[in-house]
Amino acid sequence: FKTERYCERAKLDCGFRVTPSISPAVKPGESFKFKVEFSPKVPNFKCSDYFIVEHLYRTYCIIFAKATVKGSECSLSCRQIQMTCSSEKKKAVKKFEIRNNGGCTLHFQFTIDNSNSCVKLEPYEGSIQPLKNLYITVTYTSTSHTSYFKRIFCVLTYHDPIALDIYGIWSKKGDCSVLKLVNIPILSNTYQSFMNNVTSVGIRDELPLISLDTYNFDFGCCVPKKQKQLSFSITNNSTEKLSVIWNQE
Repeated sequence: FKTERYCERAKLDCGFRVTPSISPAVKPGESFKFKVEFSPKVPNFKCSDYFIVEHLYRTYCIIFAKATVKGSECSLSCRQIQMTCSSEKKKAVKKFEIRNNGGCTLHFQFTIDNSNSCVKLEPYEGSIQPLKNLYITVTYTSTSHTSYFKRIFCVLTYHDPIALDIYGIWSKKGDCSVLKLVNIPILSNTYQSFMNNVTSVGIRDELPLISLDTYNFDFGCCVPKKQKQLSFSITNNSTEKLSVIWNQE
């Protein structure tokens, strides 16, 4: 008997092997066992392949093989971080852990510009070996006496992005407004919702000049080369006209 990969299939090698390619002579009434092996090459991937088993009389049968390869398994030790600054403490530092719970090397990058942000992450990109953890240091330096919020994402190879919410708070003695840590609502779904909650316990003058109705966009399933658009609105919370310039971090 002889085995070979089905010639009408695409040439993409999915990692399946049938061995040996040619069997020894098999006597009438006896059988021979082939081995089907699979060596994963790409994480988080579903693959399949076909093989032909034929003998000298050109009769043959087709066998089908399929497999699902597990992808990266990653988690963060926390999803919200609160950082408090004051006139005595102008910089806040905290740490959290990124955990590689899977069996393949994990490559990560946080969507933040360390050179142009009051929040810095070190390291903000890198790789983690299987079943290892890495501590990330978050540094918040307050640039004004107002509350601060930013949602960043940890972008990972073969894994969905993981959101991380960072709240910066300016604390002042004798002030019972939003600046107190206990008054900050940390589980709001959107930035606008967060700021609306802040309004009920804080001082309106401390709201940001502008706010967005959404800052998280999910385009869902998309067709290649076919454009898909989503929209958002921006609100001017001040009494003056504002010009907005967008830049991409």
